[in-house]
Amino acid sequence: MANPNLSGGTGRFRPFSSLRWRMVLVFAGVLLLTLTLATGVSGYISLAALYSHAETDREYMEKRLTRFAASVHEEHRGWEPVESAVHSIGPALGKRVIILDDRGMVVADSGRGPDKDKDRDRDDDDDRPWAAPARFYNQEVETRAISNDAGDTIGYLLTGDDPPDEPFAPLEVAMVQDNVRKSLFIGGIAAGLLGIVVVGLMATRMLRPLAQLNLAAVRVGRGDLSERVPERGPAEVRRLAAAFNTMAHNLERSDAVRRNMTADVAHELRTPLSNIRGYLEAIRDGVLPADSATIDTLHQQSTHLSQLVDDLALLARAEAGALALDIQQVAPARIVQESVEAFRARAAADGVTLHLEAPDDLPEIAADARRVAQIIDNLVENAITHTPAGGTVGVAIGMAGGGVQVSVADTGPGISPEELEHVFDRFYRTDPSRSRATGGSGLGLTIARQLAAAHGGRLAAESAVGEGSRFVCMLPVDGPAAGDDGAAG
Repeated sequence: MANPNLSGGTGRFRPFSSLRWRMVLVFAGVLLLTLTLATGVSGYISLAALYSHAETDREYMEKRLTRFAASVHEEHRGWEPVESAVHSIGPALGKRVIILDDRGMVVADSGRGPDKDKDRDRDDDDDRPWAAPARFYNQEVETRAISNDAGDTIGYLLTGDDPPDEPFAPLEVAMVQDNVRKSLFIGGIAAGLLGIVVVGLMATRMLRPLAQLNLAAVRVGRGDLSERVPERGPAEVRRLAAAFNTMAHNLERSDAVRRNMTADVAHELRTPLSNIRGYLEAIRDGVLPADSATIDTLHQQSTHLSQLVDDLALLARAEAGALALDIQQVAPARIVQESVEAFRARAAADGVTLHLEAPDDLPEIAADARRVAQIIDNLVENAITHTPAGGTVGVAIGMAGGGVQVSVADTGPGISPEELEHVFDRFYRTDPSRSRATGGSGLGLTIARQLAAAHGGRLAAESAVGEGSRFVCMLPVDGPAAGDDGAAG
């Protein structure tokens, strides 16, 4: 059998359909984009700073060259020693350097050798001395005046790009630029690989609970409803695990209820069927006469069996939301009074006092009178059944919470908190032997609660051991909510 995986596959390895690999690829892409932007921005800022620093150094060297040329001219009364210095300083600056005398004649030029024509770089159509600012290679140049100690101008220092078609980039700046790029590239690759490894480990750890959840879901699908998953990991995963555990618990409980209900239905049907069969066999064998007493007993058992089947059918329709209600405007006080009067004879026979409190000014409500009467009948019958002789059953009706409230209280032995949680379950009996003796099926309270819910109301119970029990039914004045179409929900 193929093994399921997180991607929904059946054993075949498909990395790009796996959530883990998708997370790694997404994080790797984001990391690569971030590193690329960071490398570009940092490289641009670093190189800009290097160029700015180099430009500052160039200006400083030009100033020093200007002062040097002035001191040499003052010391040697001429420009001869300056030319060799210009040929050394020009390449270091990454510039072409020219020195003119006070007449504008070239006395030193880093762009020509000492054996070349001194007028090589002068414009062909201009035989006059250069005047500051001057031009060479048809480009503008920066000009600085060279002054002596007395402040008189004795010459000019001209600088410009050399050659003009290449940007200014001293050797040191180019080396630093290359080193910066290599460092950022290597650092980016190392950080990217480390980031991918870290993201992979984090994704594996984050997705481990999902893998466990996936495996648990497969087991639940195969029928193992006891499967649970640990609620750990990120908040979203913990909530998902909690929802799964709740679902599995409800499924397990529903399955248990279904199994118990099947067993309970079989047991409840077996008792009257066994009685009927026993009486019929006794009549056939001549043990019992087929007189009116025997026939009455058979009729009583068949009636009980028929009532049980009807209750089961009613409960199934109500729980499925398929119970049709005949909603009309009815007087709730009259329905409760008729139900109470119908049980007075039985209450008196059991030595139970039955009384009713019902005001005369209660409004009419939208309800199915027959189903409301069935709710009250079940509650009153249950109260009388569990109230010993000499006890009291009180029925009260009134307005509360925007609706009509009907309460049925008894002075019976009460219900423990553990039993109170199951009092509305199917076939649940706090006193099984007594319920069977009186013909109860254990469905009365379950049906009453479903009928109350079908009307848009609710039925609750409160009790304490030794103090009796109280059941409260709330019914809305306007009947079921719009859209229910009179069906239980």
